[in-house]
Amino acid sequence: MEKRRFGRSGHMSTIAIFGAAAFWEISQADADKVMEMVIEAGVNHIDVAPSYGQAEERIGPWMPRERERFFLGCKTMERTRQGAWDEMQRSFKKLQTERFDLYQLHAVTNMDELDECTMKGGALEAAIEARRKGLTSQIGITGHGVDSPRVFIEALNRFEFDSILFPLNFVQMSDPKYRKDAEELIALCKEKDVGTMVIKTDWKEKDFLSASQRIRNYRSGLDIHKIDLKELRDFLLAKRTLLISLLENPILMEHESFTDLLWAIFHFCDELSHRKDFVNLPESDKAHLAGDMRRAYLHLIRQWLLYMINLKKKYPYLFSLALRTNPFDPDATPVVTS
Repeated sequence: MEKRRFGRSGHMSTIAIFGAAAFWEISQADADKVMEMVIEAGVNHIDVAPSYGQAEERIGPWMPRERERFFLGCKTMERTRQGAWDEMQRSFKKLQTERFDLYQLHAVTNMDELDECTMKGGALEAAIEARRKGLTSQIGITGHGVDSPRVFIEALNRFEFDSILFPLNFVQMSDPKYRKDAEELIALCKEKDVGTMVIKTDWKEKDFLSASQRIRNYRSGLDIHKIDLKELRDFLLAKRTLLISLLENPILMEHESFTDLLWAIFHFCDELSHRKDFVNLPESDKAHLAGDMRRAYLHLIRQWLLYMINLKKKYPYLFSLALRTNPFDPDATPVVTS
């Protein structure tokens, strides 16, 4: 399996890390079978946490004989120095080891939690003390939330964390704000030589559906002042016949969410067609048009997500191309680069 240097740790970690959350609830016998497959696949990096159900207890029996095979990362969701220190000692016992290669502040999802961890008496002090005593070589931080990139940029400005772990996938990279923060974070990690791990890269149906629901309350970054409304009006009017034919299709009309998209676009087209002068529109009217445009745009995103669900389930080869030509990604390319 391909390996890459894990930041300034110097460890050559396999690009696939074993996430021990898979051992949330499992018998030792089944866990042993999985560990044998992990070793056979050549994976050399384990990520485990006390919050992962039975994971520590199931991996523990393997550590006495296989400890040197793996770069072992553990975590804490405790936010105080004493709480983190006590949890670390329990993890040592369950995992049957005397040291970690990496100890991480886990699930730091917002600035308030970052403040808790890094304040005087916070969990970071326990990690620093553990490193001073040789109980861990590296200190990291992890998070699952939509604010993770921005939170971790601030975290790296406060402390020289050795690693980060955050979510990264094509849907989140379609969000201009998330993309900007993620790219800034990745650049900062390269500059500081910080080990970088990503999660949630392969979405399942429930992830698509969850994102589709969240889109309902999403505030898009569309700026009506930067859009040529006359050009957009002319484009939509040129497609008016197509829109009407879609609205008249009885099969499509059975799909309520797609019908909502068509009506939103049709209404926006009508609004634009009733305006001849876009230069002197009052701000109140621009705000009205912006609302109509955002409504159509959000319906479009939801439909694209549902389309991707169908492709991923039934036509994986089409899904691959659709992913590489993501219409919401300005840097998308059909060329397979890795």
